[in-house]
Parts: sequence; structure tokens; C-alpha cells
Amino acid sequence: MKFIIDTNVLVSAILKGREPREVIQFVVDSPNCEWVVSEEILAEYQDVLSRKKFKLTDEVRKEWLDIIDLVTTLVDVRVTIDYY
Repeated sequence: MKFIIDTNVLVSAILKGREPREVIQFVVDSPNCEWVVSEEILAEYQDVLSRKKFKLTDEVRKEWLDIIDLVTTLVDVRVTIDYY
């Protein structure tokens, strides 16, 4: 099963731990689960994790981006839908 982890869940996992971190850990550890990302999602993760309001050190930000790089599958998005 393929999953996209919302940026808010990722940020909550980094800042608060507990349930959001457990969700991410479940997806990563489950052989039936695949965390998929697109270039746009990766860019959003990087942008949001760089925001000063979260007060993440460069080390923590790099650690999480490295983890994301290791455990995600990059997918090519060929179709986009405009909801507006």
C-alpha cells in the first residue's frame, strides 16, 4: 500500500514525537507500506522544515531529510488536478 505523509504529520513527528512519529515509523517498518513522494512534496518538506518558527537545528533538519531520502520512493507526477 502506498502512503503520502502530510507535511503537518511530518512536522508534528519531529517537534512532538509520540503519535505522529509512530505513524511514520509504522509506514517505514511495514513491508506492505511504501512512503511515496514527488519532487513537489520533497520541496515542501524542505521548505517547511527550514522555517525559523520551528527552531530546528541544521543537524536535526539534515537528519530528517536524510531519513526521508532513504525511506521514500520518488514518483513522477504526470497528471495534476486544479481544484479551483
